[in-house]
Amino acid sequence: MLTYTLKEVFDNNGPDVFPEEYINVRIYVVRENETVFYVGKSSDPDRRLAQHMGYERQAPSLLGTLIERSKPFSDSWTVEYYSLQDCLPVVFSEFSNLKDEEAKTMAIRIALAFEGRMEHYMIKALKPCLNRTNNENPTPLPEKYRERPTTSSSLYLKEGIKFNH
Repeated sequence: MLTYTLKEVFDNNGPDVFPEEYINVRIYVVRENETVFYVGKSSDPDRRLAQHMGYERQAPSLLGTLIERSKPFSDSWTVEYYSLQDCLPVVFSEFSNLKDEEAKTMAIRIALAFEGRMEHYMIKALKPCLNRTNNENPTPLPEKYRERPTTSSSLYLKEGIKFNH
């Protein structure tokens, strides 16, 4: 796994060229310590992060809005880049409840054959605050980044409610 701060990524101090093992599966995770805000997949994660900020879009995404409203705190948040190999422990944990070893082995082989599913498994395992697809139980947005703890985190961002710091 490769790790950079958001400031490093946005100041173009992130990875210039990804190592070969990161070519096919580029899962990226935006987090602050134990709090995972977002999990995404892109062939060009740095460009995708810029798109989240609104650089190639009409408006920033929920992630981009959170990053912008959380400055300067968000400068030290990290972006983790995962290779397929880095994702394997998550895939293994997804099937750990299967008791039949043969079924578990088959499920893992099928999962690995569909690299596009890695984002799904990472979201399911990490329960990020902002992902809604494949995320049955998202982690609540930390209170310091929201005003009212009873509404879902994405609704705060959509409604444009300011965050307390």
